[in-house]
Amino acid sequence: MEKKRDVSEYRERLNETLSSPELINEQTLKTLVRKQLNEVAALSSTIEKLRSVSTKDQDLSKSSTEASYGDWKVKHDDKDCRVMYREGLKGSPFHTLLVEGCTDGTIEDCLCVCWESSFYEKWWPKLTFPSFRVLEAKCLQKFRIDEQICLLRVKAPWPLTDREAVLQFFVFEYFKDDLVIILLNSIEVESGSVAEVNAVRIDFVGGVAIQKVTPEKSYIRFIAEVDIKLDLVPPSLINFMSRQLLGNGFKLFKKTIGSVAESDDYKTVLADPLYTHIREALYSSDKTDEICQVNELHSQQGRDCEEKEPKLEADDDMEKENETRDCENESVPCKRDVPEIEEEECVDDLKEENKSSPSSSSSSSSSSSEDEDKNGKTRFCISPEVKQALGTLERVISMVRKSKTDNNNTSTSSEEEEEEASSSPMQHSGSTQIVSSSKVCIQDPNTELLDEASFAHYHNSNKIAPASPEIDLTTNSEVRAQICRGNVNRAALVSGFGEEGLEIVIGAADQTTKALSELAMDSSTTLNAAESSAGDGAGPRSKNALKKEQKMKQKEEEKRRKDEEKAEKAKQAPKASSQKAVAADDEEMDATQYYENRLKYLAAEKAKGENPYPHKFAVSMSIPKYIETYGSLNNGDHVENAEESLAGRIMSKRSSSSKLFFYDLHGDDFKVQVMADASKSGLDEAEFLKLHSNAKRGDIVGVIGFPGKTKRGELSIFPRSFILLSHCLHMMPRKADNVNAKKPEIWVPGQTRNPEAYVLKDQESRYRQRHLDMILNVEVRQIFRTRAKIISYVRRFLDNKNFLEVETPMMNMIAGGAAARPFVTHHNDLDMRLYMRIAPELYLKQLIVGGLERVYEIGKQFRNEGIDLTHNPEFTTCEFYMAFADYNDLMEMTEVMLSGMVKELTGGYKIKYNANGYDKDPIEIDFTPPFRRIEMIGELEKVAKLNIPKDLASEEANKYLIDACARFDVKCPPPQTTARLLDKLVGEFLEPTCVNPTFIINQPEIMSPLAKWHRSKSGLTERFELFINKHELCNAYTELNDPVVQRQRFADQLKDRQSGDDEAMALDETFCNALEYGLAPTGGWGLGIDRLSMLLTDSLNIKEVLFFPAMRPPQEESAAAQAPLTEEKK
Repeated sequence: MEKKRDVSEYRERLNETLSSPELINEQTLKTLVRKQLNEVAALSSTIEKLRSVSTKDQDLSKSSTEASYGDWKVKHDDKDCRVMYREGLKGSPFHTLLVEGCTDGTIEDCLCVCWESSFYEKWWPKLTFPSFRVLEAKCLQKFRIDEQICLLRVKAPWPLTDREAVLQFFVFEYFKDDLVIILLNSIEVESGSVAEVNAVRIDFVGGVAIQKVTPEKSYIRFIAEVDIKLDLVPPSLINFMSRQLLGNGFKLFKKTIGSVAESDDYKTVLADPLYTHIREALYSSDKTDEICQVNELHSQQGRDCEEKEPKLEADDDMEKENETRDCENESVPCKRDVPEIEEEECVDDLKEENKSSPSSSSSSSSSSSEDEDKNGKTRFCISPEVKQALGTLERVISMVRKSKTDNNNTSTSSEEEEEEASSSPMQHSGSTQIVSSSKVCIQDPNTELLDEASFAHYHNSNKIAPASPEIDLTTNSEVRAQICRGNVNRAALVSGFGEEGLEIVIGAADQTTKALSELAMDSSTTLNAAESSAGDGAGPRSKNALKKEQKMKQKEEEKRRKDEEKAEKAKQAPKASSQKAVAADDEEMDATQYYENRLKYLAAEKAKGENPYPHKFAVSMSIPKYIETYGSLNNGDHVENAEESLAGRIMSKRSSSSKLFFYDLHGDDFKVQVMADASKSGLDEAEFLKLHSNAKRGDIVGVIGFPGKTKRGELSIFPRSFILLSHCLHMMPRKADNVNAKKPEIWVPGQTRNPEAYVLKDQESRYRQRHLDMILNVEVRQIFRTRAKIISYVRRFLDNKNFLEVETPMMNMIAGGAAARPFVTHHNDLDMRLYMRIAPELYLKQLIVGGLERVYEIGKQFRNEGIDLTHNPEFTTCEFYMAFADYNDLMEMTEVMLSGMVKELTGGYKIKYNANGYDKDPIEIDFTPPFRRIEMIGELEKVAKLNIPKDLASEEANKYLIDACARFDVKCPPPQTTARLLDKLVGEFLEPTCVNPTFIINQPEIMSPLAKWHRSKSGLTERFELFINKHELCNAYTELNDPVVQRQRFADQLKDRQSGDDEAMALDETFCNALEYGLAPTGGWGLGIDRLSMLLTDSLNIKEVLFFPAMRPPQEESAAAQAPLTEEKK
């Protein structure tokens, strides 16, 4: 309880500081923010947001029914932190979140963790919130030590796309009350300055207040108004952001601050001038007394200046700047020593008094000093003409703002406009209070006097102070620009004013801006004159004052000229520009909203009786053929008497105007430009714009037109007819332009790849959505074309040698032909268990017995084993069997086939392969025949220095191999059969040496139950395995054709199965019976198509060469699939 009471005291102290007069008034903020005066408005707004919670503290205990708009809702409140949420205006996309609490750390530590965006990924949770994490955080530009622009990109929970914001950071110091504030405002940046990704840019306005409470503690308050670019923000998302992200994130933030002193990264950063400056100002032992003394000195100087007239020299501005720098060095927020000049007289009356009497100047001055404002502010007058223009302008802009928030209302009654105008405070006769917080002095019924702070609202960045604090009024130039851009419902304005009336009120707005500019110049001149008279009586103004006046006149003239140019362009702009803007903006919207808009468009087309999916489109030639036919045209040539029809997918869309659109049409890995011109389309401008506004990236279109080249040499087709054939409903990621109208510079077999350059990089998304992967990544399509060429070459090679391609069953009663764990299924009608085949070998040998002397099969095999970079449960092999041949013949055929294939696909025998990863240098694999050959047992004994017993079937050999594996730390899980032990040792010592193609020959009989015994080496077989890049690619042997020996081999395998080896072969009585009819001397051969494709396509993962690889289902789908099963069990 005591700790919570301390937190409440710290919170109340921060509230009092934020409510201090110096931080409430913008004029006093200007004296505190000297380096960036243009940040005053943003700083004032941020402080107001930070202060808003303090005015509601007493209301938080009320029930929700008592709360009105703007009230905060507490989402979490304990001794660690308080999290609050406030809804925005109805129809506003902004929602406000706040988190605050006390932390054990100095101000510079807290500022460092907030300010150094490059460290966000170090402390923001990654495991706690896997669906919401920081993807990228970095500083884009640093202007000074206290201002920078940063990029923050986060991964959002499904189904949202990633979010990003470009934030401007600005530090404000208020050392008087040990306070530092960071402004965090999102800004727009030029296209290309930030790498484009599939992320939605959000709007963010907020800040962080950090106040020192003890030398080792600080109190932090973070507030943010966020537009996350969602049409509907569900309460569950707000709760997630409030409790999980902010609540738990703040705890991690506190933990990070506690470890700053121990982190080398933070120690290095804390040596920067920004933190040194704060440390010296707040934590130096002698600084506290010095600040107090300086404050007392400034207070005394202020009192002295009130008692006597200030004395100004010609270079007084230079002296003031020196004083400001001195104050900065003392780390004390100081004001100017010379007080502000005070006036309370109308400019027109002053001129008349000067005409009537020479002495009126002194009398006016004395009366001014008598009637001076208690707050020491200069006040100005507004003439009746300016006042009337302001009222008219407010009426127009209020309607503009209203129409922006409700574009569905296409008309507004004149009665409502009159009520709106009559209710405006600026339309009242006599004196009116224009700004609620400003002072108003009444000289006569036709004149209003505003103090300097109020006048600043009128003449700050060409904006006029609103009569209501909830409406931001815009100047005439902005009104015109908004109307021209299509952001304002012009029909609503015309219905209220008429076409001529609208131009009149915009003209009145022009006059208002001009009058305000003149009024500002007059006020500046009056101030300079007063300063001069205060310094040396009636002497001339200083040089600095004259220079300032001249610069102000130049700026106002330049702005007036630009406003006139904008207004002129707005008049000439076509009405269709608004539709054009809408068509361009849809690429920036949220992906979910984009999808919904596309569905609505299709529904509207169907409702009108249109078919958005035509049944047929006749194509006269392919895009590659079009390029080949017309690529030789000269620049600027058009063949208008020729008509061609092309079809393809739009991958890029650009527009020069509402009458001219450009597309990149892709097909067969080539592209051609479509240059759609309204004058050649046969449509009027409105129909043309509507048609092309609905064509989006990813759509499949048909184009009928004539060929030609642009003046820049771009081969194009100029459509007379443009037809949407199929619609892409999802927003496509931006595609890099890596395809040319010439031969595309893309990957070819045998060369290295660069997946980091892909448009769609995420492997999970690529494998699960292969269609999108192939649309966006041209290289992926080339990989699968290469795979098809490999299969085609093998088939052509065997066909040329008179082999017959056959098909054998996929489901077997016995899983034979290889040593592997099968998939099991059940046949309902036969009521029997069946196995998916693990190899077609036994069926193909039976065909040889039947008289087909050369057969082969290319097909799928299924093995219920692990999934890794080189294994998939479903894979493709080629097996052939050749009567009257042995394994020596098959080795020669293998060398000829593979070397010839590599030569045909790559142009040579050597390929490059990134065996160690794409970030390392590739290795070179040489397929030049003949290939290297090594004997398994002999080479193993030589390399590992072993002496393996000759009788490999004995217990002695098994024990020896178990000891050898233990000695070399080679893992072999049970059952430790002799065959399995040998396989593990070969994998440890021989396979790593096989980078170039290598045959490992003469395997033992216990490892090859279907191979024929070696004709000269007892205990071995005539078998070989081809290894390339340390992986098995091919397996072949002279086939065993003795039925008696074959039965014995099956019996030995049965013993291994009984000892626990479920990969051992089962006895196939049908096959043994076929051998009893006589199998000719035969050589059998098998090749893994997938692994060969990996080698020739530089793929490190077998999933890269499978269209639809086996994948674990997503968590959401897996949970949904298991739910019904759980219910059934219950």
